[in-house]
Amino acid sequence: MVHRTHRTHLAYQYHTRALPQDFLPVLRFCAAVAAGQEMAITDPAGNILATSSGSFGPATLPEGYTRCAETLAEVQQLSGTAFPLPLAFTPGDQRDMDYARAILRGEDVQAQWSGMIAPLAAPAVDNMLTQIEQHGHPFSLAAATPEALQVAGGQLPLGVVLHVMHSVRIANLDEVRAWRLSGAGDGSIDVQFEPASNRDMTVRAAPGELAAYEQPQAS
Repeated sequence: MVHRTHRTHLAYQYHTRALPQDFLPVLRFCAAVAAGQEMAITDPAGNILATSSGSFGPATLPEGYTRCAETLAEVQQLSGTAFPLPLAFTPGDQRDMDYARAILRGEDVQAQWSGMIAPLAAPAVDNMLTQIEQHGHPFSLAAATPEALQVAGGQLPLGVVLHVMHSVRIANLDEVRAWRLSGAGDGSIDVQFEPASNRDMTVRAAPGELAAYEQPQAS
């Protein structure tokens, strides 16, 4: 067996309109070469003619770029959306893509919330006040809303997402009760929800029966 040492120059071209799933093979190859993995040179029939190993440095790809491209390709496939691969990913892009992937896979995401204001019509207010009378105050609250994220230069639709706040109180409860006692039947009132004993929230894709419902529900 003859061992020889060769110096090789590796170059690639990046097309700015390339989709993540189309460019991933090139990224994976460059990452493997930069890491010093063993390669084999074969003939068209697959017979190995020579093998080589060694690293190429310094690596020209930002650390984690390939992983981000893989995540973006997956969430684009799951959401049925396609837009070009960006030149770089921000920490915010990485965080939002991880969140989108979990939601689109049907996984739970544990988060924190700080409060929200929801305009509720009289029937929704009546239902909420009835629930409070039956179960007490504070209570848990579920809100299903359509959600989309601006990520890596494009938009990812996540569908209807369910936010479950585990300990909630109504900051303006007296005002809401007075509004209903006044006989108001038209219009709506802004209900101010805020955390009670904790700020914990579970986020997940809404089940089918809630997908068309966007008002908060107390339980």
